This record gives sequence, structure tokens and C-alpha cells, in this order.
Amino acid sequence: MTEEHQNRLVVLGGGPAGNTAATIAAALGAHVTLVEDQVVGGAAHLWDCIPSKAMVSSAMRLAAMRGGAGMGIPTAGQYAVDMAAISTRADDLTSRISDGIVDVLDSQGVDIVEGRGRFVDPHHVTVEGADGTSDPIEFDHAVVATGSRPWEPSWADVDGERVLTTRHAYHLPEVPEHVIIVGSGVTGVEFVHVFASLGSRVTLLVSRQQVLPHRDPEVAATLEEDFLARGVSLLKGGRADGVIRDGDSVTVTTTDGRRIEGSHVLLAVGSRPNGEGLGLDAVGIEVDDGGFVTVDEYQRTTAPHIYAAGDVIGPPWLAHKASHEGVICVEKIAGLNDVH
Repeated sequence: MTEEHQNRLVVLGGGPAGNTAATIAAALGAHVTLVEDQVVGGAAHLWDCIPSKAMVSSAMRLAAMRGGAGMGIPTAGQYAVDMAAISTRADDLTSRISDGIVDVLDSQGVDIVEGRGRFVDPHHVTVEGADGTSDPIEFDHAVVATGSRPWEPSWADVDGERVLTTRHAYHLPEVPEHVIIVGSGVTGVEFVHVFASLGSRVTLLVSRQQVLPHRDPEVAATLEEDFLARGVSLLKGGRADGVIRDGDSVTVTTTDGRRIEGSHVLLAVGSRPNGEGLGLDAVGIEVDDGGFVTVDEYQRTTAPHIYAAGDVIGPPWLAHKASHEGVICVEKIAGLNDVH
């Protein structure tokens, strides 16, 4: 970074967008402070892609074992599922990934501050952590990369025990007897596969007329055939509008008057940006009606020296997209992309 492109950078958020921006900026000579209030790694590494694929791997192994007789390999037919062991394996994978990212950041001289950052004026942030609030940290440029979280609709009282978001699904004490999955996008159908393979009875609530509503109808039809063959119930055309828990059972109600009873409900109904409490108003950063930060083609917010990348600016919620946006931020800050 040259004097023209001042070199004090603050990055809020340690996911793919934030840690990529921090690493590259530090390699270019910037003094970088990365602020993270949970664990470095982001949603993809910690709660979504990595743990979900770990569960998928266990589920596929179990499904293959159960189908051994059809391949000429006699099996006993029944296998116990240790959900605690599945969770421990997923946690171990995510911990190792997080530790590896921290090692890379450390190797580049990035200062990692634990806590939640907040803009107090256009060139200072404070960090609220376990030890209280820090003195203001001065910066020349900043990158907002605070990510997203699962949407918890107002009609569902999420408790993490019977009424779940996707982030609760990795630490269940036992395989659900009957899980109702609300949401038939990529995340929802992935959990259909997981829980059906682990032995749960599964009901998938499809608000439209096919699963994966934004994908090829032929692909969706093939997937639906597979689900039906495995005993999954597909309820189409009704949108969930209520969840009632009564002890160890839950009931999902729909806009067309149906009531579906099960042991658990898993909400896979989209994401919301982590933009609250960041002091965006204090620096003139605009957000859209969904709370997502508005940016231009160079990831600049409406405060030109502050950039944003990753889930906090909106879909698609993909780790590689977030990382690429982090690169764009740093290239512009460093003057490597000074077209206008």
C-alpha cells in the first residue's frame, strides 16, 4: 500500500470475505486489524458447508451399509447412530479449519481482536468484547464482512431443541423420530437426505410445486422421485405460518389449513444479514429493505472509504463469491483497480 492509498485497514468479520481481504491486504503491506465476535472461519466453514458435508458423509456411509444386501453383501440390517460422535467429528473439522485460517492471518501479521466492532465515526471503530469496550481503533479504510445467520420467522419460536434452525441440526442428542423440514431449497433438501439416511421419518414442506424451485425441473423431479422412494413425505403448495411445540412434539400449520405433526421442525427458510449494531448509520452506510449493505461494482458502500463483501451484501450466499469480493475490496483500496 502506498501513501496515496493509506494503509490502516479494519475488517469486521472473519469469514471467507473478511479473512481473504485481511490476508491479501497485509501481504500488500497494510496494517490490518480483523475484528471477529465468534470464531474465525465464517458461516460456510463453521455452520453450513463443512459440518453439513460431514453429516452427509456419515449419512451416505450408513445408507451404503444398509443397502449392502442388495449388492451381495449380507448385513444385519440395523445400525446404531451415535449423533454425539457425528457432532464431534464435525466440530473437529471446523476447529482445524478455523485454526488453519488463524495461522495464515498470524503469519501475515494481522491483528485479530475478539469482540463485536461498531463504527463510532467515519474513521474509528470500537470493539465490545468480554473485557468491555475498547478504545477507538483508527482506520483509513474498512471492510464490513459480518456475514449472515439463519432467518428465524416470527411465527416460529426457535428453541434449539425441537424447533431448529440449520445451525442446531449438528448437535442433536439423538436422531429425530419425525423431522418436518420447512424450506425446499438447496439447504432443505440436503437435510432431507441426511435425516432420511440416518433413519428419521421426514416430511418436506414445499411451498411451491417442486423442490429446488429455482433449479431445472428435470433435476427437481429426479430428486423428488428419490425422496419418495425413500419414504419422504412431500407436501406441496402450502406455506408454513406457524409452529406449535407441545412437550416432545411439534405441529406445523400452513396457510392452506394443514397441520403436520412431528418430533422436530427444521427451518431452512433463508438468511438474514448480520448488520445490526455495527453503527452503519454513523458513517452513512445505506442498506436495502432486507437489511443488506448496498455496494457498487467495487464493493464500495455509500461511505466511499468503507467496503462490504460476503453474505452481508446479499445472495447468493457462497463462500467462493465472498472470497472473491474480499479480493475486489483490497484491489480497489490498494489502487490496483483504479479505473474510476
